[in-house]
Amino acid sequence: MPSLHSVAIFFFGSSITVAAIAGIIVSNPEKAEKWFALFWKLMVSLHLSLRFAHKKYVQHDFQGGVNEFIKKHAKEMPGFQVKGVKLEWVEGDVKRQAFLEADRVVVRVKRDDPRNENFVKAVYLFVSTALLYRAKRYISPPQGRAIDLFVTADIFREQRPEVVDHFLEEYLHPQIDDGSARVTSLFEQFDVISKGGLFFPVFLQEMDYLGHKVFGKARNQEIVREVNELVEFLRALALRQVGKEETDLHFVRAYCRFAVVIVGRAMKVKQSITPYVRFIRNGLEQNVETVYLVGNAENEKAIKEVCVELSDIFDTVSEKKMDKLVVFEREKRKLKTFLVVLRAKNLQLYTLADVEPYGRRQS
Repeated sequence: MPSLHSVAIFFFGSSITVAAIAGIIVSNPEKAEKWFALFWKLMVSLHLSLRFAHKKYVQHDFQGGVNEFIKKHAKEMPGFQVKGVKLEWVEGDVKRQAFLEADRVVVRVKRDDPRNENFVKAVYLFVSTALLYRAKRYISPPQGRAIDLFVTADIFREQRPEVVDHFLEEYLHPQIDDGSARVTSLFEQFDVISKGGLFFPVFLQEMDYLGHKVFGKARNQEIVREVNELVEFLRALALRQVGKEETDLHFVRAYCRFAVVIVGRAMKVKQSITPYVRFIRNGLEQNVETVYLVGNAENEKAIKEVCVELSDIFDTVSEKKMDKLVVFEREKRKLKTFLVVLRAKNLQLYTLADVEPYGRRQS
């Protein structure tokens, strides 16, 4: 019987080619999933092992699409606490479900469901299981469902645009029919926040930090109220008028304590980074724990210099370039932007008993 290596050489050519392909698979497993999906799709079109091939096609198509999204957006959506996803099939009356297994989510769906329906169910199960699972134990059910619905729709817009309408019809609209108007309202607010630029990633990051702070504590209404205030704050930030200087860029509450610092035009930054350094050191509200430093990607070097100047009091958690519609001073346009997340060193995890409203420490 021929070895797997000899079969691979038969299909792909020389040992060097096989080694190169193996290297790509190891470093980009999500791309390998998509290749496997195309292979099994070809098998289906040739009517070879139709049932088995169809199952393998749907499995790899789903795994490849979701894992690619996770890899691409991990820094934008830090609430994902897993490295990947695996799809399994169930038969008969076995319940469709998803659960955590080590560092990935296992999603179980039924073979008899239509392919797009399986993809929709599987992605939604994955998101509801993997995203912000700590924080969602303490926020309200409408808040959790709205987050799951919006992020799932975001995955579909990128990976499978043709199923977006079906997803919203089958998953979002029933929330309205059940009287869950709050879910719909939050979904619409998330859409505004996301279209406003970099602010939905800020929301997810803050929710992730909140989840770590409250994990293991009793659920209370103050957490739900603070999340609602956070959504309203980011919505106002996303809708702020171009050039409106008095917009508040600080959000300091019992759990979420951050500031957004927008680095201005290249000409202003080239003159000196000192004003930004001085402002972050001395001008931020008391007890700010996280700074979101954002600017035109042209200013990346200057932004990194600001981070170096602040390295005695802030750690650089992440940095990422993104194509986003952002307001820079008096301009609102789609630019390649640079976002850095700074986190205060020697953090104290504040609780409701430690602070007065809006983050002022009690004396």
